[in-house]
Amino acid sequence: MLNRHSLLVTVMSMFELRFIKLCDWINTHFNLNPSLKRDKGSLLKQIRTYLINKAGLKFNTKKEEAWNELLALQSIRNNIIHNYGKYESKNVFIDKYIGSNKNISINVSNEFIFNHEFLKDLVPNFKTLCKELQEAMRDKSNNN
Repeated sequence: MLNRHSLLVTVMSMFELRFIKLCDWINTHFNLNPSLKRDKGSLLKQIRTYLINKAGLKFNTKKEEAWNELLALQSIRNNIIHNYGKYESKNVFIDKYIGSNKNISINVSNEFIFNHEFLKDLVPNFKTLCKELQEAMRDKSNNN
């Protein structure tokens, strides 16, 4: 269980870093000012706000669903890090994610349990989000 928790933490950290680099690239490529400004709070929410409000990327239903899943995973990651792997405070993104994913559960000790399929299932979801963002950047580029 600890290895799966560690892997999710690593994957989410990698995604956050890649999204920061994506925002930097967008800022340079489209000559936007200001660049992504990091404040307290959810980094992924700040990145999403930047992509929509500053970069002008369009978020369709598919992107919204994929992004909400990413927010759920970020919340799970935060619980793993800050609450020693336990689900301490209710979160609508986590509740919805657990309700729709058979590969994650909460045990009697309130700990996140990932079965052996959980991390493998993340790849198609991440791939969908990346493809959707790539399409949105292409559309913006074609419209400029």
